[in-house]
Amino acid sequence: MLDPAKRAAMYRKIAWRLIPFLFVCYIVNFVDRTNIGFAQLALKEQLNFSNAIYGLGAGLFYVGYILFEVPSNLLLQRTGARRTILRIMVLWGLLSISMAAVKTPGHFYLVRFLLGAAEAGFMPGILFYLSCWIPAARRARFIALFMLAIPLSGVIGSPISGSIMQSMERVASLHGWQWMFILEGAPAVLLGIVAWFVLADGPARAPWLSGDEKLELEKSLRDEYRDPQPSHASGGWRIARNPKLYLLAFFCVAMNGSIGGFSFWLPTIIRSFGVKNPATIGWIAVVPYALGAVVLYCNGRHSDNTGERRWHATLSLGLASGGWLLLPAVQHSPVLAMLLVTIATAGTLGTLACFWSLVPLYFPNERALAYATVSSLGSLGSLASPIVVGWIASVTGSVFLGTLYLGGLMLLASITLLAGTSREQVSRYAAPRSVAD
Repeated sequence: MLDPAKRAAMYRKIAWRLIPFLFVCYIVNFVDRTNIGFAQLALKEQLNFSNAIYGLGAGLFYVGYILFEVPSNLLLQRTGARRTILRIMVLWGLLSISMAAVKTPGHFYLVRFLLGAAEAGFMPGILFYLSCWIPAARRARFIALFMLAIPLSGVIGSPISGSIMQSMERVASLHGWQWMFILEGAPAVLLGIVAWFVLADGPARAPWLSGDEKLELEKSLRDEYRDPQPSHASGGWRIARNPKLYLLAFFCVAMNGSIGGFSFWLPTIIRSFGVKNPATIGWIAVVPYALGAVVLYCNGRHSDNTGERRWHATLSLGLASGGWLLLPAVQHSPVLAMLLVTIATAGTLGTLACFWSLVPLYFPNERALAYATVSSLGSLGSLASPIVVGWIASVTGSVFLGTLYLGGLMLLASITLLAGTSREQVSRYAAPRSVAD
């Protein structure tokens, strides 16, 4: 057994070896997934795409994502992290670049579907990968550090996307939105190749861990993932018959719906305030993401320190629901509207680390399948969000009323998760970090 100082040093080493690279990969992932929010401003004008066409195309990404997510995560267990990340990132990078060739709604729908299929399994696969290295009591802050890529992709990606669209217009006879897809898709291909050389498939294969450190990790994780209630049922059937799966999935539906809300519609909301310059829209969009990054890390860190997950997740999402529900009432006041959008964005992002740390506590021995299943079912929220909000925007002429759908779903999901779970059910694995040490 390592003493506390050496154990802490070991986890710092793991953090520095894994998180920076995975963090950069996830930034590129989220930029490639959501830069369609900036492209829509040009697609509507240059290709005559309506809000309904855009919403359906944005949503079809998640049809491919849902269909291929569980198979991708199960394949990860067989082939390892390096091969899986190489496959996913190279394919999604190439497909993101191909978005530059879209001419018709049919092209748009096909590429978005294939992009979702290519990206399937990346995020839940990384969460499973981290669970093979980090015990539950420390996991929320590691997940928070990884998922800081979501808000920082907005902080970095929004002004970059806006600037590319403005500065690259008609360069080499291509539109700015085409250059955006090309320049933001290429890094995924390169990072996928780099992953093969920098990642280890697990602690036992990490040359930078000492023998004692490998034994320490093996013991910690072996003790954690012993089955508390042995069953002869298969992992898949055991998960499927547990109602907690559907409570977690419903919460994930609402959480992902909100992420889709600000990822796909934030540029449109800002533009409704009279801001027309794409670069300016990008810089204004930085504000909600920047605050969201702070809330995400602080909520995850506090959750680790207290050993509490449920209230940290549900209160944060409940706060975000209030931002979306109140937004239509202040849509004619740009300052108040941006304040509420910022609250909705920060609250949603603050939920992520605590929620994804909660999932394997209910399914400690089937966590790869649980991560993939919850994420796959939860992607229904990502699928529905742009379609429903896009349809409401087409019918009413305003995207703001669509936020009532997002806020209502999030409030219901928060109440349902609290009512259907109890702290005692997860207390064994969610001990405060000081206790775990």
